[in-house]
Amino acid sequence: MNCIQRHTPVHARFFATLVALGGLGAISACTGRVETTGAAAPNTTNTPGDGTSANGPTTSGNASSSGSVVPTAYDGQGFVVHEWGTNTVVVGSDGSLQVGMHHEEEGLPSFVYDRIKSNKQDGVPATDKLETPVTYFYSDKPRKVTAKVNFPKGVLTQWYPQVVQTLPVVGWPMQGTAVADPALDRTFAFGSEACRSKFGTPANGLLDWGTIEILGPGEAASVPAAPLDQYTWSYARDVKANVIRNARGQHENYLFYRGLGNFEQPALVTTKALGKLTLTNKFTASVSSVFVIHVESRGGSFNEYQGEVASGRSLEREVPTIGKEDLDSYAESLGQAVTNALDRSGLYHDEAVGMVNTWKRQWFRTPGTRVLYIAPQSWTDAVLPLTITPKPDKTTRVLLLRIEVISPEVEAKDLEGLQRFAGATSTSDGETYFRALGRFAEPRLRRALSLASLDSKFADAQRGAVSFLETIATKETSSAHGE
Repeated sequence: MNCIQRHTPVHARFFATLVALGGLGAISACTGRVETTGAAAPNTTNTPGDGTSANGPTTSGNASSSGSVVPTAYDGQGFVVHEWGTNTVVVGSDGSLQVGMHHEEEGLPSFVYDRIKSNKQDGVPATDKLETPVTYFYSDKPRKVTAKVNFPKGVLTQWYPQVVQTLPVVGWPMQGTAVADPALDRTFAFGSEACRSKFGTPANGLLDWGTIEILGPGEAASVPAAPLDQYTWSYARDVKANVIRNARGQHENYLFYRGLGNFEQPALVTTKALGKLTLTNKFTASVSSVFVIHVESRGGSFNEYQGEVASGRSLEREVPTIGKEDLDSYAESLGQAVTNALDRSGLYHDEAVGMVNTWKRQWFRTPGTRVLYIAPQSWTDAVLPLTITPKPDKTTRVLLLRIEVISPEVEAKDLEGLQRFAGATSTSDGETYFRALGRFAEPRLRRALSLASLDSKFADAQRGAVSFLETIATKETSSAHGE
Protein backbone atom coordinates (compact mmCIF):
# COMPACT_ATOMS: atom_id res chain seq x y z
CA MET A 1 0.00 0.00 0.00
CA ASN A 2 1.51 3.33 -1.09
CA CYS A 3 0.65 6.59 0.65
CA ILE A 4 3.35 8.85 -0.76
CA GLN A 5 4.81 8.85 -4.24
CA ARG A 6 8.14 7.01 -4.55
CA HIS A 7 9.81 8.79 -7.43
CA THR A 8 9.22 12.40 -8.46
CA PRO A 9 11.77 14.99 -9.67
CA VAL A 10 12.56 17.46 -6.89
CA HIS A 11 12.47 21.17 -7.64
CA ALA A 12 15.26 23.13 -5.98
CA ARG A 13 12.97 25.09 -3.68
CA PHE A 14 11.40 21.89 -2.37
CA PHE A 15 14.86 20.47 -1.70
CA ALA A 16 15.49 23.51 0.52
CA THR A 17 12.26 22.72 2.35
CA LEU A 18 13.36 19.15 2.94
CA VAL A 19 16.69 20.29 4.34
CA ALA A 20 14.93 22.71 6.68
CA LEU A 21 12.75 19.86 7.93
CA GLY A 22 15.55 17.39 8.45
CA GLY A 23 14.78 15.55 5.22
CA LEU A 24 12.46 12.77 4.21
CA GLY A 25 12.12 9.61 6.22
CA ALA A 26 10.21 6.35 6.15
CA ILE A 27 6.66 6.31 7.44
CA SER A 28 6.40 2.59 6.67
CA ALA A 29 5.56 0.56 3.61
CA CYS A 30 2.68 3.00 3.30
CA THR A 31 4.98 5.80 2.08
CA GLY A 32 7.55 4.25 -0.21
CA ARG A 33 10.05 7.11 0.16
CA VAL A 34 13.03 6.22 2.35
CA GLU A 35 15.57 9.03 2.53
CA THR A 36 17.11 11.09 5.31
CA THR A 37 19.41 14.07 5.51
CA GLY A 38 21.97 14.29 8.28
CA ALA A 39 23.38 17.06 10.40
CA ALA A 40 26.10 17.82 7.88
CA ALA A 41 23.59 19.06 5.31
CA PRO A 42 24.02 22.71 4.32
CA ASN A 43 22.22 25.26 6.48
CA THR A 44 19.61 26.96 4.32
CA THR A 45 17.64 28.78 6.99
CA ASN A 46 19.84 30.15 9.76
CA THR A 47 21.25 33.65 9.51
CA PRO A 48 23.93 34.20 12.16
CA GLY A 49 23.80 37.41 14.13
CA ASP A 50 25.21 39.04 17.21
CA GLY A 51 24.85 37.90 20.79
CA THR A 52 26.77 36.26 23.58
CA SER A 53 26.07 34.14 26.61
CA ALA A 54 27.94 33.34 29.79
CA ASN A 55 27.16 31.71 33.09
CA GLY A 56 28.18 32.05 36.71
CA PRO A 57 26.90 30.05 39.69
CA THR A 58 25.38 31.31 42.91
CA THR A 59 23.97 29.34 45.82
CA SER A 60 20.74 30.10 47.66
CA GLY A 61 17.27 28.58 47.83
CA ASN A 62 13.48 28.95 48.04
CA ALA A 63 10.92 26.75 49.78
CA SER A 64 8.85 24.57 47.44
CA SER A 65 5.11 23.97 47.81
CA SER A 66 5.97 20.78 49.73
CA GLY A 67 8.25 22.67 52.13
CA SER A 68 11.59 21.47 50.77
CA VAL A 69 14.27 23.98 49.79
CA VAL A 70 14.94 24.36 46.08
CA PRO A 71 18.05 26.12 44.72
CA THR A 72 17.64 29.49 43.04
CA ALA A 73 20.65 28.98 40.75
CA TYR A 74 23.04 26.31 39.49
CA ASP A 75 25.70 25.58 42.10
CA GLY A 76 28.42 24.76 39.58
CA GLN A 77 28.48 21.02 40.29
CA GLY A 78 27.58 18.14 37.99
CA PHE A 79 25.27 17.94 34.97
CA VAL A 80 21.78 19.45 35.33
CA VAL A 81 18.99 19.96 32.79
CA HIS A 82 16.09 22.38 33.30
CA GLU A 83 13.10 22.97 31.01
CA TRP A 84 10.13 25.30 31.08
CA GLY A 85 7.21 25.69 28.71
CA THR A 86 3.48 26.24 28.41
CA ASN A 87 0.54 24.50 26.78
CA THR A 88 -2.60 26.43 25.80
CA VAL A 89 -6.13 25.07 25.40
CA VAL A 90 -9.62 26.59 25.13
CA VAL A 91 -12.43 24.88 27.06
CA GLY A 92 -16.20 25.25 27.06
CA SER A 93 -18.09 25.77 30.30
CA ASP A 94 -18.36 21.97 30.56
CA GLY A 95 -14.57 21.60 30.28
CA SER A 96 -14.66 20.29 26.70
CA LEU A 97 -11.48 20.93 24.68
CA GLN A 98 -12.03 23.02 21.55
CA VAL A 99 -10.34 22.44 18.19
CA GLY A 100 -8.58 25.31 16.42
CA MET A 101 -5.35 25.96 18.32
CA HIS A 102 -3.01 26.13 15.32
CA HIS A 103 -3.23 29.92 15.02
CA GLU A 104 0.00 31.77 15.79
CA GLU A 105 0.22 34.80 18.05
CA GLU A 106 3.83 35.32 19.14
CA GLY A 107 6.12 35.72 16.13
CA LEU A 108 9.38 33.80 15.94
CA PRO A 109 12.71 34.99 14.48
CA SER A 110 13.42 33.97 10.88
CA PHE A 111 16.24 31.61 11.90
CA VAL A 112 13.78 29.27 13.66
CA TYR A 113 12.92 26.13 11.65
CA ASP A 114 9.21 26.08 10.94
CA ARG A 115 7.32 23.06 9.68
CA ILE A 116 4.13 25.09 9.28
CA LYS A 117 5.61 27.83 7.11
CA SER A 118 7.67 25.38 5.06
CA ASN A 119 4.59 23.44 3.96
CA LYS A 120 0.92 24.04 3.34
CA GLN A 121 -0.88 23.94 6.67
CA ASP A 122 -4.60 23.72 6.19
CA GLY A 123 -6.70 23.78 9.34
CA VAL A 124 -4.92 21.37 11.68
CA PRO A 125 -7.44 19.61 13.99
CA ALA A 126 -5.58 20.39 17.22
CA THR A 127 -6.90 21.09 20.71
CA ASP A 128 -3.49 21.76 22.27
CA LYS A 129 -0.92 24.43 21.43
CA LEU A 130 2.40 23.45 22.98
CA GLU A 131 4.25 26.75 23.28
CA THR A 132 7.89 27.56 23.92
CA PRO A 133 9.41 24.68 25.81
CA VAL A 134 13.06 25.68 26.20
CA THR A 135 15.65 23.25 27.57
CA TYR A 136 18.72 24.54 29.43
CA PHE A 137 21.96 22.65 30.10
CA TYR A 138 24.18 23.28 33.12
CA SER A 139 27.57 21.61 33.40
CA ASP A 140 30.77 22.06 35.37
CA LYS A 141 32.81 21.10 32.30
CA PRO A 142 32.42 20.72 28.52
CA ARG A 143 30.35 17.68 27.56
CA LYS A 144 28.90 15.93 24.54
CA VAL A 145 25.37 14.58 24.85
CA THR A 146 22.57 13.44 22.58
CA ALA A 147 19.09 14.95 22.90
CA LYS A 148 15.68 14.13 21.50
CA VAL A 149 12.05 14.76 22.40
CA ASN A 150 9.03 12.66 21.41
CA PHE A 151 5.43 13.86 21.13
CA PRO A 152 3.22 10.75 20.86
CA LYS A 153 -0.03 12.70 20.55
CA GLY A 154 1.20 15.62 18.48
CA VAL A 155 3.59 17.08 15.91
CA LEU A 156 6.51 19.35 16.80
CA THR A 157 6.13 22.27 14.42
CA GLN A 158 8.97 24.74 15.18
CA TRP A 159 12.43 24.31 16.66
CA TYR A 160 15.98 25.64 16.97
CA PRO A 161 18.78 24.74 16.56
CA GLN A 162 18.45 22.34 13.63
CA VAL A 163 17.79 18.65 14.19
CA VAL A 164 19.16 15.59 12.42
CA GLN A 165 15.71 13.99 12.19
CA THR A 166 12.08 15.01 12.54
CA LEU A 167 8.94 12.87 12.37
CA PRO A 168 6.35 12.52 10.90
CA VAL A 169 8.02 12.82 7.50
CA VAL A 170 7.09 15.11 4.63
CA GLY A 171 6.93 13.94 1.03
CA TRP A 172 5.15 13.95 -2.31
CA PRO A 173 1.49 12.95 -2.56
CA MET A 174 0.65 10.09 -4.91
CA GLN A 175 -0.92 12.63 -7.27
CA GLY A 176 1.19 15.78 -7.36
CA THR A 177 4.66 17.26 -7.67
CA ALA A 178 4.80 19.54 -4.63
CA VAL A 179 6.24 18.54 -1.29
CA ALA A 180 3.50 18.46 1.34
CA ASP A 181 3.01 17.57 4.97
CA PRO A 182 0.63 14.63 5.52
CA ALA A 183 0.28 15.37 9.24
CA LEU A 184 -0.70 19.05 8.85
CA ASP A 185 -2.29 19.32 5.38
CA ARG A 186 -5.91 18.18 5.23
CA THR A 187 -5.77 18.15 1.41
CA PHE A 188 -2.77 15.79 1.22
CA ALA A 189 -3.50 13.21 -1.53
CA PHE A 190 -3.02 9.91 0.27
CA GLY A 191 -3.11 6.70 -1.70
CA SER A 192 -6.01 5.40 0.40
CA GLU A 193 -8.28 6.25 3.30
CA ALA A 194 -6.36 3.74 5.38
CA CYS A 195 -3.21 5.83 4.89
CA ARG A 196 -5.10 9.03 5.72
CA SER A 197 -6.38 7.48 8.93
CA LYS A 198 -2.89 6.36 9.94
CA PHE A 199 -0.79 9.38 8.92
CA GLY A 200 -3.24 12.25 8.45
CA THR A 201 -3.38 13.45 12.06
CA PRO A 202 -0.83 15.30 14.20
CA ALA A 203 0.74 12.41 16.11
CA ASN A 204 4.00 10.50 16.72
CA GLY A 205 6.15 13.61 16.62
CA LEU A 206 9.92 13.51 17.09
CA LEU A 207 12.78 16.00 17.14
CA ASP A 208 16.25 14.44 17.34
CA TRP A 209 19.12 16.91 17.71
CA GLY A 210 21.74 14.16 17.60
CA THR A 211 25.00 15.06 19.33
CA ILE A 212 25.10 18.43 21.10
CA GLU A 213 28.20 20.00 22.59
CA ILE A 214 27.75 21.73 25.93
CA LEU A 215 30.37 24.44 26.13
CA GLY A 216 32.33 24.98 29.32
CA PRO A 217 31.16 27.27 32.15
CA GLY A 218 31.38 30.92 31.13
CA GLU A 219 32.32 30.10 27.52
CA ALA A 220 30.50 32.53 25.19
CA ALA A 221 29.53 32.22 21.53
CA SER A 222 27.70 34.22 18.89
CA VAL A 223 23.97 33.48 18.59
CA PRO A 224 21.49 34.71 15.95
CA ALA A 225 20.08 38.18 16.48
CA ALA A 226 16.56 38.39 17.96
CA PRO A 227 15.86 42.01 18.99
CA LEU A 228 13.52 42.35 21.97
CA ASP A 229 11.60 45.13 20.24
CA GLN A 230 10.49 42.52 17.70
CA TYR A 231 10.52 39.17 19.50
CA THR A 232 10.25 37.81 23.03
CA TRP A 233 12.86 35.14 22.09
CA SER A 234 15.78 36.78 23.89
CA TYR A 235 14.09 36.89 27.30
CA ALA A 236 14.82 33.18 27.56
CA ARG A 237 18.48 33.90 26.78
CA ASP A 238 18.88 36.00 29.91
CA VAL A 239 19.69 32.85 31.89
CA LYS A 240 23.09 31.69 33.16
CA ALA A 241 23.05 28.32 31.42
CA ASN A 242 25.89 26.82 29.37
CA VAL A 243 25.89 27.62 25.67
CA ILE A 244 25.21 24.64 23.38
CA ARG A 245 26.43 23.89 19.83
CA ASN A 246 24.96 21.41 17.35
CA ALA A 247 26.76 19.52 14.55
CA ARG A 248 26.15 22.41 12.13
CA GLY A 249 27.96 24.85 14.39
CA GLN A 250 24.78 26.65 15.43
CA HIS A 251 24.94 28.10 18.95
CA GLU A 252 22.12 28.90 21.35
CA ASN A 253 21.48 29.10 25.07
CA TYR A 254 18.84 26.36 24.95
CA LEU A 255 16.91 23.91 22.81
CA PHE A 256 13.60 25.37 21.64
CA TYR A 257 10.49 23.69 20.23
CA ARG A 258 6.74 24.16 19.75
CA GLY A 259 3.98 21.77 18.73
CA LEU A 260 0.33 20.97 18.05
CA GLY A 261 -1.52 17.99 19.42
CA ASN A 262 -4.61 16.40 20.93
CA PHE A 263 -4.32 15.13 24.49
CA GLU A 264 -6.17 15.31 27.78
CA GLN A 265 -5.09 17.76 30.45
CA PRO A 266 -4.24 16.55 33.96
CA ALA A 267 -7.11 18.64 35.36
CA LEU A 268 -10.64 19.36 34.16
CA VAL A 269 -11.71 23.01 34.44
CA THR A 270 -15.45 23.76 34.37
CA THR A 271 -17.42 26.94 34.99
CA LYS A 272 -20.94 27.75 36.09
CA ALA A 273 -22.92 30.98 35.99
CA LEU A 274 -21.90 33.87 38.24
CA GLY A 275 -18.19 33.11 38.06
CA LYS A 276 -18.11 29.74 39.81
CA LEU A 277 -15.10 27.71 38.61
CA THR A 278 -14.02 24.18 39.52
CA LEU A 279 -10.66 22.49 38.83
CA THR A 280 -10.72 18.69 39.25
CA ASN A 281 -7.43 16.79 39.18
CA LYS A 282 -7.84 13.68 37.00
CA PHE A 283 -4.16 12.71 37.05
CA THR A 284 -2.32 10.41 39.44
CA ALA A 285 -0.06 13.15 40.85
CA SER A 286 -0.84 16.57 42.33
CA VAL A 287 -1.14 19.79 40.34
CA SER A 288 -0.01 22.98 42.01
CA SER A 289 0.01 26.80 42.03
CA VAL A 290 -3.43 27.50 40.56
CA PHE A 291 -4.10 31.03 39.29
CA VAL A 292 -7.56 32.24 38.21
CA ILE A 293 -7.20 35.39 36.09
CA HIS A 294 -9.77 37.77 34.66
CA VAL A 295 -8.82 40.62 32.31
CA GLU A 296 -10.89 43.39 30.72
CA SER A 297 -9.84 46.52 28.87
CA ARG A 298 -10.17 48.56 32.07
CA GLY A 299 -8.03 46.30 34.22
CA GLY A 300 -7.34 42.83 35.55
CA SER A 301 -7.59 40.76 38.71
CA PHE A 302 -6.44 37.33 39.93
CA ASN A 303 -6.53 34.94 42.83
CA GLU A 304 -3.94 32.30 43.68
CA TYR A 305 -3.99 28.92 45.37
CA GLN A 306 -0.40 28.21 46.43
CA GLY A 307 -0.93 24.64 47.58
CA GLU A 308 -1.37 21.37 45.72
CA VAL A 309 -4.56 19.73 44.43
CA ALA A 310 -4.20 16.00 45.01
CA SER A 311 -5.28 13.31 42.57
CA GLY A 312 -9.07 12.96 42.48
CA ARG A 313 -9.65 16.18 44.46
CA SER A 314 -11.34 19.39 43.32
CA LEU A 315 -10.63 23.06 43.94
CA GLU A 316 -13.52 25.52 43.77
CA ARG A 317 -12.76 29.16 43.08
CA GLU A 318 -14.59 32.31 42.04
CA VAL A 319 -13.56 34.28 38.98
CA PRO A 320 -12.24 37.55 40.44
CA THR A 321 -13.97 40.82 39.64
CA ILE A 322 -12.10 43.82 38.31
CA GLY A 323 -11.05 46.19 41.09
CA LYS A 324 -9.66 49.71 41.15
CA GLU A 325 -6.08 48.62 40.40
CA ASP A 326 -4.94 49.71 36.94
CA LEU A 327 -3.83 47.15 34.35
CA ASP A 328 -0.10 47.81 34.77
CA SER A 329 -0.16 47.51 38.55
CA TYR A 330 -2.23 44.32 38.41
CA ALA A 331 0.11 42.79 35.79
CA GLU A 332 3.17 43.60 37.92
CA SER A 333 1.61 41.96 41.00
CA LEU A 334 0.59 38.88 39.02
CA GLY A 335 4.02 38.66 37.40
CA GLN A 336 5.70 38.57 40.81
CA ALA A 337 3.27 35.93 42.08
CA VAL A 338 3.79 33.66 39.06
CA THR A 339 7.57 34.12 39.31
CA ASN A 340 7.43 33.03 42.96
CA ALA A 341 5.37 29.96 42.01
CA LEU A 342 7.89 28.99 39.33
CA ASP A 343 10.71 29.45 41.85
CA ARG A 344 8.93 27.03 44.19
CA SER A 345 8.46 24.54 41.34
CA GLY A 346 12.21 24.04 41.01
CA LEU A 347 13.20 26.46 38.26
CA TYR A 348 16.21 28.67 38.88
CA HIS A 349 15.16 32.26 39.52
CA ASP A 350 16.51 33.67 36.26
CA GLU A 351 14.63 30.93 34.38
CA ALA A 352 11.38 31.87 36.14
CA VAL A 353 11.91 35.54 35.30
CA GLY A 354 12.69 34.69 31.67
CA MET A 355 9.52 32.60 31.38
CA VAL A 356 7.30 35.32 32.84
CA ASN A 357 8.87 38.02 30.66
CA THR A 358 8.33 35.86 27.58
CA TRP A 359 4.63 35.30 28.18
CA LYS A 360 3.44 38.17 30.41
CA ARG A 361 1.59 39.98 27.62
CA GLN A 362 -0.40 36.88 26.64
CA TRP A 363 -1.00 35.58 30.15
CA PHE A 364 -1.67 38.84 31.97
CA ARG A 365 -3.07 41.32 29.44
CA THR A 366 -5.15 39.35 26.93
CA PRO A 367 -8.87 39.98 27.66
CA GLY A 368 -10.75 36.98 28.99
CA THR A 369 -10.81 34.47 31.85
CA ARG A 370 -8.05 31.89 32.18
CA VAL A 371 -6.55 29.44 34.61
CA LEU A 372 -2.82 28.83 34.97
CA TYR A 373 -1.43 25.90 36.93
CA ILE A 374 1.75 23.81 37.04
CA ALA A 375 1.49 20.26 35.71
CA PRO A 376 3.12 17.33 37.55
CA GLN A 377 6.49 16.46 35.99
CA SER A 378 5.36 12.85 35.62
CA TRP A 379 2.53 14.09 33.34
CA THR A 380 4.97 16.20 31.31
CA ASP A 381 7.33 13.24 30.95
CA ALA A 382 4.47 11.10 29.62
CA VAL A 383 3.21 13.72 27.13
CA LEU A 384 6.69 14.83 26.00
CA PRO A 385 9.32 12.14 26.68
CA LEU A 386 12.72 13.89 26.75
CA THR A 387 15.83 11.73 26.34
CA ILE A 388 19.28 13.12 27.21
CA THR A 389 22.24 10.73 27.00
CA PRO A 390 24.30 10.45 29.19
CA LYS A 391 21.55 10.93 31.75
CA PRO A 392 21.82 14.21 33.72
CA ASP A 393 22.37 14.14 37.46
CA LYS A 394 19.03 15.96 37.77
CA THR A 395 16.31 16.96 35.30
CA THR A 396 13.60 19.47 36.22
CA ARG A 397 10.73 20.12 33.78
CA VAL A 398 8.08 22.74 34.54
CA LEU A 399 5.10 22.99 32.19
CA LEU A 400 2.64 25.72 33.07
CA LEU A 401 -0.77 24.96 31.60
CA ARG A 402 -2.95 27.79 30.29
CA ILE A 403 -6.69 27.12 30.10
CA GLU A 404 -8.76 29.77 28.31
CA VAL A 405 -12.23 29.48 29.83
CA ILE A 406 -15.48 30.07 27.93
CA SER A 407 -17.93 30.75 30.75
CA PRO A 408 -21.71 30.32 30.39
CA GLU A 409 -22.05 34.11 30.09
CA VAL A 410 -19.46 34.24 27.29
CA GLU A 411 -21.09 31.29 25.55
CA ALA A 412 -24.37 33.23 25.53
CA LYS A 413 -22.62 36.24 23.98
CA ASP A 414 -20.97 34.02 21.36
CA LEU A 415 -24.37 32.60 20.44
CA GLU A 416 -25.59 36.16 19.94
CA GLY A 417 -22.57 36.74 17.72
CA LEU A 418 -23.37 33.56 15.82
CA GLN A 419 -26.93 34.74 15.22
CA ARG A 420 -25.50 37.73 13.30
CA PHE A 421 -24.72 35.29 10.46
CA ALA A 422 -28.47 34.80 9.90
CA GLY A 423 -30.24 36.41 6.93
CA ALA A 424 -29.58 36.61 3.23
CA THR A 425 -28.09 40.11 3.18
CA SER A 426 -24.68 40.03 4.85
CA THR A 427 -22.67 38.01 7.36
CA SER A 428 -20.19 40.82 8.03
CA ASP A 429 -21.55 41.51 11.54
CA GLY A 430 -20.90 37.93 12.58
CA GLU A 431 -17.45 37.95 11.00
CA THR A 432 -16.57 41.20 12.77
CA TYR A 433 -17.62 39.79 16.13
CA PHE A 434 -15.52 36.63 15.88
CA ARG A 435 -12.50 38.20 14.15
CA ALA A 436 -12.15 40.50 17.16
CA LEU A 437 -11.35 37.37 19.21
CA GLY A 438 -8.02 36.94 17.39
CA ARG A 439 -6.31 33.56 17.75
CA PHE A 440 -9.25 32.22 19.75
CA ALA A 441 -11.86 33.03 17.08
CA GLU A 442 -11.91 29.49 15.72
CA PRO A 443 -12.29 27.57 19.02
CA ARG A 444 -14.88 30.08 20.26
CA LEU A 445 -16.87 29.78 17.02
CA ARG A 446 -16.65 25.99 17.11
CA ARG A 447 -18.04 25.98 20.66
CA ALA A 448 -20.87 28.31 19.63
CA LEU A 449 -21.73 26.07 16.67
CA SER A 450 -21.77 23.04 18.93
CA LEU A 451 -24.23 24.74 21.29
CA ALA A 452 -26.30 26.11 18.39
CA SER A 453 -26.76 22.64 16.95
CA LEU A 454 -29.05 21.91 19.90
CA ASP A 455 -31.49 24.70 18.98
CA SER A 456 -33.27 24.92 15.62
CA LYS A 457 -33.55 28.72 15.83
CA PHE A 458 -29.87 28.95 14.88
CA ALA A 459 -30.23 26.85 11.70
CA ASP A 460 -30.03 29.80 9.30
CA ALA A 461 -27.10 31.38 11.13
CA GLN A 462 -25.13 28.14 11.17
CA ARG A 463 -24.82 28.03 7.38
CA GLY A 464 -23.01 31.36 7.17
CA ALA A 465 -20.97 30.64 10.29
CA VAL A 466 -19.71 27.29 8.95
CA SER A 467 -18.50 28.98 5.76
CA PHE A 468 -16.68 31.62 7.79
CA LEU A 469 -15.21 28.93 10.03
CA GLU A 470 -13.66 27.24 7.01
CA THR A 471 -12.06 30.55 6.05
CA ILE A 472 -10.46 31.29 9.40
CA ALA A 473 -9.44 27.66 9.94
CA THR A 474 -7.55 27.27 6.67
CA LYS A 475 -6.46 30.76 5.59
CA GLU A 476 -6.17 33.04 8.61
CA THR A 477 -3.65 31.08 10.62
CA SER A 478 -1.78 34.08 12.05
CA SER A 479 -3.77 36.52 14.16
CA ALA A 480 -3.00 38.65 17.17
CA HIS A 481 -5.31 39.19 20.12
CA GLY A 482 -5.08 42.83 21.21
CA GLU A 483 -4.25 43.74 24.78
